[in-house]
Amino acid sequence: MNLFSWRKKTHQLDALCWNLMVAATDPDRCWDMASTFRKTAVPGSVLTCETSFLMGSIVRDVIRSKVAGDKQRQCVMSAESAYFKNV
Repeated sequence: MNLFSWRKKTHQLDALCWNLMVAATDPDRCWDMASTFRKTAVPGSVLTCETSFLMGSIVRDVIRSKVAGDKQRQCVMSAESAYFKNV
């Protein structure tokens, strides 16, 4: 997957949150991380999906803890739309 085509080119806060989610939920990275932490007979697609969900949750938590006020909702929505587009 070419992540650069999914990334937004602006420096606005919501675009940065989008880019953070795209980077965190990259399927190849999720697969590598899931394989490192757990050796199991679970199919690879399930491992990747579980890790992607975990990484998406971490990104949402980071946004909620670091972005305050009115921008927070916009940033979470931007990150979640990137998650659903990427997954």
